[in-house]
Amino acid sequence: MNVFDYNCYKDFLRKIIEQGRKKIGRGYQGMLADSAGCHRPYLSSVLNGNSHLTPEQAMALADFLDFNTLEEEYFLELVNYARAGTTKLRGHIKKRLDATRIKGFSLIHRFNVEDRDIVTSPDIYYSTWIYAVIHILTSIPKFQKVEDICEKLKLEKKHVLEVLQNLIKLELVEKRNELFIIKNTSVHLGRDSDLNRTNHLNFRALGMEQLLRKDEAIINYTAVHSLAKSDIEKIHRSFLEAIDESREIVKDSKEEELVSISLDFFQL
Repeated sequence: MNVFDYNCYKDFLRKIIEQGRKKIGRGYQGMLADSAGCHRPYLSSVLNGNSHLTPEQAMALADFLDFNTLEEEYFLELVNYARAGTTKLRGHIKKRLDATRIKGFSLIHRFNVEDRDIVTSPDIYYSTWIYAVIHILTSIPKFQKVEDICEKLKLEKKHVLEVLQNLIKLELVEKRNELFIIKNTSVHLGRDSDLNRTNHLNFRALGMEQLLRKDEAIINYTAVHSLAKSDIEKIHRSFLEAIDESREIVKDSKEEELVSISLDFFQL
């Protein structure tokens, strides 16, 4: 669950409590109250009435929820916005909220990728989709031999071996006897890298190739709509939530097959 998906801190906390109760039981709301330095009845009056958290209580909750810097900033501003007593002040805080929220909707912030490794020699890794595909393919036991990779991707053995040797140099894959096995999956481009565009284009091109396949399991969807600004935000949020959910599924999923996900949503 992502705090940037909420316009009201009370709605966010209610959802946090709902999820917390599913994991550890009804005592979770008491844990939140303790972390905020208040009694449970007071927290209930905040969530269900006109009372509000103090900035100090909001900061304590942000610490308890282990927010990163941007999430903490947004949560505190949500509390400030709710507490503001004049239209002018609310408008001033709303501008800061909107600016922070835009940053929060960035996938880099959403995925919290700062702790991951930035691949060395990214110009090689992101030069073609083949590097990323073979890299992740080596996480699947049945595709850890050169011949099986060649057959899967319909590529020449010489080309596959060249890619694998470069992946070994990049410390992303290691060789064990006749097997090539993934070593590191946590790689990403720096947020300002020009190769981001190249990487997206590579996989969009691969997606176009898949249009020629008669496979009912493939999802291809293109549409242009006119709609209300408020509904643009709803769709935006629904796609982000779908991405979050898919990443949670992938995290604990057994490596059996390889898929690619590409998603574009933009205003014209």
